[in-house]
Formats: sequence, structure tokens, C-alpha cells
Amino acid sequence: MSALTIGVLLVCFIGGAVGKGCLHSLQCAQDTCCRSSSGAVLSSDQEGHFGPFGPLVDNSQSGGSCTPGKAQQGENCDSHCKCDTGLECYRPISGACCPPHRCYDAVWVQQQRDYWANCHPPTCYFPA
Repeated sequence: MSALTIGVLLVCFIGGAVGKGCLHSLQCAQDTCCRSSSGAVLSSDQEGHFGPFGPLVDNSQSGGSCTPGKAQQGENCDSHCKCDTGLECYRPISGACCPPHRCYDAVWVQQQRDYWANCHPPTCYFPA
């Protein structure tokens, strides 16, 4: 194969993932994040969801590009934009529907899961 053929194949292979325009990370290849020009992760549940009706706000007014690298603590995350080592993508239990998934310390996430898994009235109630 010539260098030109290899270059074209490489561009076709990578072109669908890194650098591709996106509105949220689910439009990117696995293990890449959609980031705005300011570097913020654009997630499909940026502002949370309201049941089957989709996002509470329309975050499609501005897009970004698919970028390699994992989400950091406090950043939005999803099934494509994974959290960095030691962090876990988690949506906290909340009385208000529904905060976005963000990267939190994995130990804290496990503590939260254990707490809510053992939360039963009358000693513990889910937030209203």
C-alpha cells in the first residue's frame, strides 16, 4: 500500500470519532467525549431528564467536537464519555428530578449506593 492509501484509510477510520462535530457524547465513538469549545463535556442529560419527554432544556443550540480523554471529577458523563480512574459516573438521588450524571469519587459513589440500597421506612425515606 502506498502512503497515500494508508493516510486515506486512517482518516476514514478516525474521521467518525475524533474531531467529529457533536451535540452530545452519545454521538461520539465509545470512550470519547463531546466537548464544547470551552472544554465542557456536552452530555445528553446535561440538565437531567424529565421522564420520556427528554432533556428539560435544549442543549443542542451549541455543539462541540468528539475528543479523546475521559471526564474528570464534577464533569458530565454518560455511557460513551467515561470517567477517569478513581471516579464513577453517578446520578445522585435527589428530591428534584433528575440531576445529570457526573463524575464523582468512586468510594463516595459506593457509599451512596449502599446507603440508598438499605433505605427503608420508617428509619429512612427517599427525598420528596
